[in-house]
Amino acid sequence: FDRLSNGWFIMDSLQNVVDSVYCQNGYITDNHDFLALPNGNYVLFAYDEQDYAMDTVVPGGDPNATVEGLVIQELDSNHNLIFEWKSWDHFHVTDNTYLAPWTAASLAFIHANAIDIDFDGNFIFSSRNLDEITKIHRTTGEIIWRWGGSQNEFTFISPNDYPFTHQHSIRSLGNNRYLLYDNGNFSAQYTGTANISRAVEYQLDTTLMTATKVWEFVHPDSLYTPSIGGVQRLPNGNTIITDCDDSYIFEINSSGDVVWDYNYSGFNAQIARAQKY
Repeated sequence: FDRLSNGWFIMDSLQNVVDSVYCQNGYITDNHDFLALPNGNYVLFAYDEQDYAMDTVVPGGDPNATVEGLVIQELDSNHNLIFEWKSWDHFHVTDNTYLAPWTAASLAFIHANAIDIDFDGNFIFSSRNLDEITKIHRTTGEIIWRWGGSQNEFTFISPNDYPFTHQHSIRSLGNNRYLLYDNGNFSAQYTGTANISRAVEYQLDTTLMTATKVWEFVHPDSLYTPSIGGVQRLPNGNTIITDCDDSYIFEINSSGDVVWDYNYSGFNAQIARAQKY
């Protein structure tokens, strides 16, 4: 991602730029996530801030408020727009209860940070400020389900589990299994301890509408990274976890043993998400 032009650059193995990708219809491309698909299509999104008369929504609302929207686009290999989804048609600013009573001048209520293609070809994406994973139809744009946050449609049934908060890195593992990085900004209210971050895997039952935790990893040092971070499941069953606040990337096996790690605290930078190839 190039922050000067606000676009994604595709390079070959010699780091020659072979393509550059931007949102269409005048939207400014966001840097949080991007997909280059095997068929040559691209998936990207934009934050869409608009003036909004919040005095028509809540008592004391700012008549000149700025409210954040989200736009998801899929482009073909020639950069033609073939799909566009707008949060304005589906989300409401009051879905974010952290912002109550919603009287501030600026309401960044979504903050999307990750997107993936689910096993059935539809989109799933993470909205950090909503504590929500949303699944939408890739053709119609209709919401299929909402998981987490104030509009949660699933019951967390594991007795030792609690809802994720301010999550990153949603990954579809197939057959309604999902892996995410739970930053855990509000985990203390559920655990009774200090906030902790975790990698966590769920099995969803979309008939009974239940979410069952089937695996999680919390670092023995109870590491906590309040923003960014990531998780990736490898073909051999191992998992890569990026803990940004501690400048720490590590790989664990299925037993939870750390088999590789890397500390990058010497860099004057944060790594949002690391991936192994």
